[in-house]
Amino acid sequence: MSEKSFSQTPIVYRAEPITRSQVDRFVQATGSEFCAGAPPLTFATILRGTEFKWLERLKIDMRGLLHTDQEYEYVAPMKEGDVPTVYSSLVDYKERRGLVFVSLESEVRCGEQVAVIARSAFVVRSAAEGGAA
Repeated sequence: MSEKSFSQTPIVYRAEPITRSQVDRFVQATGSEFCAGAPPLTFATILRGTEFKWLERLKIDMRGLLHTDQEYEYVAPMKEGDVPTVYSSLVDYKERRGLVFVSLESEVRCGEQVAVIARSAFVVRSAAEGGAA
């Protein structure tokens, strides 16, 4: 997997408008609550699909992956009717001692306003070390 070549073009995903029933299902599934009429803070989790697209682009096999970090920075509240668009970019990709370290950052925008910045980090055993990457 060394000298991996890939496009650093962000992966963009335009979600469906946020609906009350979508938020209700999330609240029920997670046991969370509405915050002043806005979806729960963890609601941005449903918008992480672009991270999986990055793993596909990098040809990383999930069987060798350890998700090490997930961080959300809340800039503005999302609300019913918003149409989130997620822009996900590769921030860092390093190989060391048979491990691959990947960092991604995603901006969730509702219109022109950034609502959430999500950061994720992964460690993957490389194929050369007997891993599944």
